[in-house]
Amino acid sequence: MVRAVDAVWILPPQVATLGSAVALVAALSWRAGAAFAVVVFMGLTLQSPAPFLKQWNAGQGDAALARFDDGASWVLDAGPAFSWRPERWMHRLAESGVSRVDLAVLSHLDEDHRGGLAALLAWIQVDEGVARTEHLQEARERYPGLTWRTPQENPKGGWSWFQPQVAKSANGVMLGWAWKQGERLYLNLGDAPEKLERSLERELARMGALEWTWKLSHHGSRTSTPAEWFSRFPIREAWVSAGHANQHGHPHASVLRKIPLRVRVRVTSEEGDLFW
Repeated sequence: MVRAVDAVWILPPQVATLGSAVALVAALSWRAGAAFAVVVFMGLTLQSPAPFLKQWNAGQGDAALARFDDGASWVLDAGPAFSWRPERWMHRLAESGVSRVDLAVLSHLDEDHRGGLAALLAWIQVDEGVARTEHLQEARERYPGLTWRTPQENPKGGWSWFQPQVAKSANGVMLGWAWKQGERLYLNLGDAPEKLERSLERELARMGALEWTWKLSHHGSRTSTPAEWFSRFPIREAWVSAGHANQHGHPHASVLRKIPLRVRVRVTSEEGDLFW
């Protein structure tokens, strides 16, 4: 007699077909068959996963995962090396059902945004890397095993790239992105200072979403986050990726004072991973 628990492993979801599932169910007892049918149905359903974004609790750094409805997975910044070892990548990606990474994106090349990429590349297949033109040479030198390119327009439905630049400014060259799903929008501008953020206001005003989640720039540093954005744009949540009791004082008290009470503030060091 075939037990239900055995039936779960007979045919993995990724190779299941409806015809073979029906034939196998007919050969099983009704209890085992019913259990197996449920598993196959779930496997077939998961072939088109609902899109989501997970802002990982990356310590004092940035790392996130975007999963699209076609099954593609992007890693958006890779966190600092000291906290993103291969075994952590294995756990983080496995819990999200990711077995390969289609794109690794770097907003810039500060260690707390790109340091964990070497460990990621050592553990899992990554198809391509994306960085700004100004950062490509260094990215290729640091990670020669990865094919690097610049951002392409309209890579996925609702996805936008931002490539602002401000001369003679710390963090003045940055790659940012926004992901619009229906009336919701997620915005991440890396470590952009206020001057860089303000240069994007017209472009952002055309996004059209009614509910924004803004991952505050530079971990909530006092050099970022224009106060007027909270009245100009429909921001519902302000996210901060920062380490617990970090030496930089992120998120800075001056930034938190800019945020209206109607906006929910969420910090990775307090809540862990954040989901959008």
